[in-house]
Amino acid sequence: MLESGNEKAAVSLRHWSLADAERLLELYRAHDDLGRQLPALSSLSDAQAAVEPFLPGSEERAIFCLEVNGQAAGLIGLSFEDKDPATGKYDRAWVWYWSAGELRGKGQMKSAVRLVTDWAMDRLDHQALPGGFELLKTAASPGIRRLELGYRLNNPASARVAEYAGFTVEGVERAKFKIGDQLIDAAIAARL
Repeated sequence: MLESGNEKAAVSLRHWSLADAERLLELYRAHDDLGRQLPALSSLSDAQAAVEPFLPGSEERAIFCLEVNGQAAGLIGLSFEDKDPATGKYDRAWVWYWSAGELRGKGQMKSAVRLVTDWAMDRLDHQALPGGFELLKTAASPGIRRLELGYRLNNPASARVAEYAGFTVEGVERAKFKIGDQLIDAAIAARL
């Protein structure tokens, strides 16, 4: 169980399943900003199609569901890049994450992203792993050398998650995103 301050919630990490589609649609409708993270979801079949790429089974990615009190509430994903043909190992990964409702502003996403990125780099302290995160003990680490991510500079919560997870800003992409009439810069960060 991850905790933040005086609040306690049963936060755990697991794989996504098609059964999460209804919850994903509910989160999408409740949080306007998830439209920047997900394709347009107007029906349960749209949500099912959106969940399919999150399902386990691809060697090119690892996507985890964060759940709070038994319901999906966030995502941490890694897309692996630069596979060495001789060893079959990936050298880099792009990291992304989003959260909704119950996880926002409580520090739990920061801790979860740190644990997942530690796992991805084969630096996870299995003895200190909190309850609910046993999946990281059983899943083989891809042993990534370099993790990369980006976040909008007008999203300080995402910046705090990246910093806590050990990422260092390496640059800024000016006017990277256009949201309505507003141009938004994006930070590019990495963890070695």
